[in-house]
Amino acid sequence: MIRQVQNSQESLFNTSVDELLKQYKITPAIVTEWYQSGYLSYDPLAYDELDEGQEIEFHFIGSLFKSGLSLKSVETLLARLEKPYRYDLQTVYFDFLKNDWEYQPTIPEVGEQVEYLIWDKEVDVLLEIKERIEEYLDDLEENEK
Repeated sequence: MIRQVQNSQESLFNTSVDELLKQYKITPAIVTEWYQSGYLSYDPLAYDELDEGQEIEFHFIGSLFKSGLSLKSVETLLARLEKPYRYDLQTVYFDFLKNDWEYQPTIPEVGEQVEYLIWDKEVDVLLEIKERIEEYLDDLEENEK
């Protein structure tokens, strides 16, 4: 089960509800319906600005509803999650093959990958990488002449 996003720290700038309504091209009546139907844990219209957690929840629900999925499909996706729906769509996705939410795989930075190869004593792989880099640099140098 994926975890809800925890507020990282007090945001310097809260987002206004009006900005979010414009961004998602929705009316106040729509967000009232989301709240009354239990999709949002708070009534956005009761606030001028949302804190970080509320904004994450708004983006998550707003993105699902604006995706073009049917109400039944959205409810099916939400059924596998705990409320409030404070999940970051940049770090999670719904895997239709597994029929469950998953974390996006993270790809380590190149330096981290090289450090891992060194630590794991992957000499053959390191030599292959070195060879490929040298070939590329040689080709680059040739093309600049």
